Amino acid sequence: MKKIFVTFLALVMLFSLVSCQRPERYNDDADIDVVIQKGLAALNDGIEYAEVEDEEFYLSDFFTMPEWVDDAEIFTVKTQAAGVGYNINEVGIFEIEGKHTSEMQNKLRSYLSESYETNKDWYDSYMPEETPKLRDAEVKVFGNYVVYAILSKDDRATFFNAVQEELLKK
Repeated sequence: MKKIFVTFLALVMLFSLVSCQRPERYNDDADIDVVIQKGLAALNDGIEYAEVEDEEFYLSDFFTMPEWVDDAEIFTVKTQAAGVGYNINEVGIFEIEGKHTSEMQNKLRSYLSESYETNKDWYDSYMPEETPKLRDAEVKVFGNYVVYAILSKDDRATFFNAVQEELLKK
């Protein structure tokens, strides 16, 4: 009898915890330029970033931009800050229509993987401290936004947290 009561009590507690969780609701109308700027500002890394003018051309060696991408922003390092040295920092955000976020996530993961395989020997030879950034680059989905970052581990976490925080604003 005690086992049944304890099991019942455990199930009640489990279901109460599950029912209390509120799924995160992202702002579907966010201005992606504002979102990515908030993410870059949070880095506070002394690096000046520049917007890629033609995202479709920039990624054309890896994939054709799908028609279900409503908007996209990619930023790369513009100039090297004093004492920072050369780096491969890059971030991007894509606003996706419909249910295509997993498809875009896969396209970006493939882009990052191909870029790593293509460039790792060069980076290892000339900028070995940068290779882990590309190898460990991440892609995350926040609602109908797909975001990627080629940054150091700590900078990626900072960037993604700032992006998520901005996308949660209503």
